[in-house]
Amino acid sequence: MRTAIMTIPLIMASVTFAMDPPEVMWELTYGSVFYDVRETSSGDCVVAGRRWSDYARTVFLYSPSGELLWEYSSYPASLLDYSILELQEGGFVAVGYGTAEPGGTPVSLSIHKISAEGDSVWTRLYELPDNCRGYAYAVVPLPDGGFAVCGNKDPVEGMDQALDPSH
Repeated sequence: MRTAIMTIPLIMASVTFAMDPPEVMWELTYGSVFYDVRETSSGDCVVAGRRWSDYARTVFLYSPSGELLWEYSSYPASLLDYSILELQEGGFVAVGYGTAEPGGTPVSLSIHKISAEGDSVWTRLYELPDNCRGYAYAVVPLPDGGFAVCGNKDPVEGMDQALDPSH
């Protein structure tokens, strides 16, 4: 009981300090859409999203001061990465949606393993049934070295397909 009484003021003190809003350190305004950001083990910021101009750059690494360190290009395999995760063994894994051809309709979930330097280690597209689009929104590592990917698939055209359980 004595330990619980001593712990409560420490928790309350940290909550009180956390109520002050953080200050803006830096911001970007050069035409990108970002969906996920993570602080890396080295203190940098890795970001998943894309550039408006070309859809080609989907993962970005920034220094704590906002300097762009590298951009990862997954195109044409992916048009947009929604989530990024730093791996314990080094590097990153990003998930999003993709297309097999430039300018094509997004028809698959995509997962990319990226080196710590921003180079592609491997890319995998998971094809979906015809007339469906796939989106991957989150990823977590599994104990066996694989990944669990969370996302959805939706029909390309018509609500009648949305009601069909085969899509």
